[in-house]
Amino acid sequence: MTRVLALSLLLLPLSGFAQTSSLLESARSGLSGSLAGSMEDVLDITGDQAEGGIGSVLTLARENLSADDFGRLTNMIPGADGYLGAAKSLGAVTGPLKSLSGLNESLARLGMSPETVNRFVPTMSELLSKVGGDEARHLLETALRGG
Repeated sequence: MTRVLALSLLLLPLSGFAQTSSLLESARSGLSGSLAGSMEDVLDITGDQAEGGIGSVLTLARENLSADDFGRLTNMIPGADGYLGAAKSLGAVTGPLKSLSGLNESLARLGMSPETVNRFVPTMSELLSKVGGDEARHLLETALRGG
C-alpha cells in the first residue's frame, strides 16, 4: 500500500506535465489543421474570405520581408502556398499590395465588412502567436509595417 502511494505521488507531477504538453500539442494541431477554419469561427466569415484574406496578408508579407523571414513565417502556417493561390484566384490580390491600405482593399474585395477588415489582421496575429509565439507576431508586424 505504501509503495503504491509513493509511486502515485512520484507520477503525479509527470501526469500534469503530460497534460500540459497534450494541451499545447492540441492547440498547435488545431491551428495547423486549419488557420482558415479558426479565422472563420472567430470572425464569422466564409471559407473563401478566410483563405483569401490569409493569402492577402501573406502577399503583403512576401513583399515586405526578406526571403528568410518570409520562409520562417510561412513555415508556421500549414498550407501557406494554398492561401497565396486562393488570394489570387478569388480576385483579392490583383497586383502588389504595397501597404496596409492595399491589404485592406484586398480584404474588402473578398466582401468583408469594414469592421471585419479592421479585425482580420489582429485576429490572425493572435492565432499565429499561439503557435509561433513572439517570433510569429514580430514577423507579421514587421511585414505589415513595410519591412
